[in-house]
Amino acid sequence: MRIAVNATILDEKPGGLGVYSSYIIRELARSGAEMRVFTSAPATLGVVPIRRVPNSVRPSRGVMGHLSRISWSQAIFPTRAKKEKADVSFIMTPTEGSAMPRLPQVVVVHDLLPLKYPREFPRMGMFYRKVMPRILANSAAIITRSDSTRKDCIEVYGLEDRKVFVVRDGVAPEFTPNSPGPAVSRVRERWGAENYLLYVGSLVPHKNIGGLLEAYAAASGRISNPLVIVGRKDTGFYPALARKAAALGVAGRVKFLDYVPFDALYDLYRAATAFVFPSLYEGFGSPILESMSSGLPVISSGFSAMAEVAGDAACLVDPADKRVFSEAMVRIANDRKWHAELKARGLERGRQFSWERAGQATLSVLEGAARVGNS
Repeated sequence: MRIAVNATILDEKPGGLGVYSSYIIRELARSGAEMRVFTSAPATLGVVPIRRVPNSVRPSRGVMGHLSRISWSQAIFPTRAKKEKADVSFIMTPTEGSAMPRLPQVVVVHDLLPLKYPREFPRMGMFYRKVMPRILANSAAIITRSDSTRKDCIEVYGLEDRKVFVVRDGVAPEFTPNSPGPAVSRVRERWGAENYLLYVGSLVPHKNIGGLLEAYAAASGRISNPLVIVGRKDTGFYPALARKAAALGVAGRVKFLDYVPFDALYDLYRAATAFVFPSLYEGFGSPILESMSSGLPVISSGFSAMAEVAGDAACLVDPADKRVFSEAMVRIANDRKWHAELKARGLERGRQFSWERAGQATLSVLEGAARVGNS
């Protein structure tokens, strides 16, 4: 079986979807799957057969990159995949899916954010309403990263149960609690932070960073831990959040770090006191898993897929309830027994997720789609 992979979502500095895609593609390669990977950023993948595409499709190119990626995926990818004599096409995000695939097509649906938060994604909302139903209807199979997203897809798009498969993420082996001492020293030297509460993710509104700042401000008189927020300083969101921190009187205790490469991110996890994740909606919630595997106790929203990922290994709260979130931060900073208990639970939970298993499960879906489509 030969797989044509549309990996145009990859970039030199991959975001969450790019990181997911690179891990899955590498695991497919390790399994011995024969692939042709279409991407403009091959350095993120290691040694796999690459077919270069224009740099203009990269997510870092903004709106024009997004439009170029959709156009290339609809007009060019189906033909090129067919010319490669592929048996099945694997589409890493639904916006790169073909409405008229020339091969059996498997599409990964990460979440339905543009439908749930249309103001954040005004252009994408139209695509998810008007184009995506046809893409999914004409796909041989759909992969979601959580039961929560699977349920959403079936309800919103009327998909058959048998067509939608859940393949949960793994966690990279670098996310471990090993050698926290050197990590603490490196973080202190580079950013001047120690004994901090950590958030990792984007700054878009549904991540609820404003709510996190309010809860932290309410707790700040009872804890000494600073708050470190790791996420690209998007000019559409960061300035307002910085002003909010100042208005709440916590600007001096909140550090906004920009995009952080993975080698530094591992240190930031290991050196933290606890992890906080106030998001209102997630299709999976990778930072929860990364922080648990790094030995951090986790306070997380209990909404959507986050409860599914965390299980009973985190303190799950309603992120809209600032008092409850604040009290959880105070307790995690001061209750050593509870801190140790959540840390132990998180490490055990993290061991239940594996990229190798995710790759094997993905390959099984692709093989099934190829058999059905070519029979």
